[in-house]
Amino acid sequence: MAPLVSVCMPVYNGERFLRKAIDSVLAQKFTDFEIVICDDCSSDGSVGIIESYDDPRITLYRNERNLGLVGNWNNAIAHSSGKYVKIMMQDDILGPDALDRQTSLMENNPQATLSIGNTMVININDEVIMKRIRFKADRIINGKKYAKRSLRGRNIFCEPPNYLFRRDSFEKVGRFDDSLVYTPDWDMCVSLCEIGDVACTEAEVMRFRVSDTQETSKIYRGKNAVANQDSDKMFIKHLKSGILGLNRFDYFLFRTVIRLAAFARVAVLGVRKKK
Repeated sequence: MAPLVSVCMPVYNGERFLRKAIDSVLAQKFTDFEIVICDDCSSDGSVGIIESYDDPRITLYRNERNLGLVGNWNNAIAHSSGKYVKIMMQDDILGPDALDRQTSLMENNPQATLSIGNTMVININDEVIMKRIRFKADRIINGKKYAKRSLRGRNIFCEPPNYLFRRDSFEKVGRFDDSLVYTPDWDMCVSLCEIGDVACTEAEVMRFRVSDTQETSKIYRGKNAVANQDSDKMFIKHLKSGILGLNRFDYFLFRTVIRLAAFARVAVLGVRKKK
């Protein structure tokens, strides 16, 4: 019998924080889950760490070739079987109530295709450096309105471990778009919101780690032009679909905000580098 939730973990050279990530899933109060780990040809000790666990809920798949970050997300989901799916990154930490609260919300609100919650940002020492408290109570938000709000220039869905989504909804909108490097998760959330609502929880769902080992951190450094083009491509995709009623002014506003944010990010990274 398939578990209710599949926690899909794409791994590539993640030995530094991998054990903490896996342990945070195993520590969940909710227990009807599987952990599907797809290792993308790691050259460090990641596989050894995964194989050290003696838990029947953990299944390891070793890719024959490197699929890249987004390709490995899709690969992990393809190997999973749960009604609900959560992408868990190798260096983040899942909140202890995450699966319990998000699954309960989704079960009680069948019109919701996606669940998100509050998050924290931590450093390499597990210290909280930012609190993202967006929801003071559990509630359901109109998906199309929330998606359109996000396309004003900021990904208010946060990082992949924040969301839990329905497998049948994921299959309806299609896989993560691997032609996108910077925005595939944002794009997927918008697509899910185009066909259903968002179930929001006041619980702390995850802790997002800011570290030099993150794939997204590598994108930020010196690649803002590519990131901007990627964001534009994502927006145009949803503009052309017509589902959200976006227009050219929305596109101009989005492009402006994205580029200002990129400029600010470069400035912040420059200050950190000097320190």
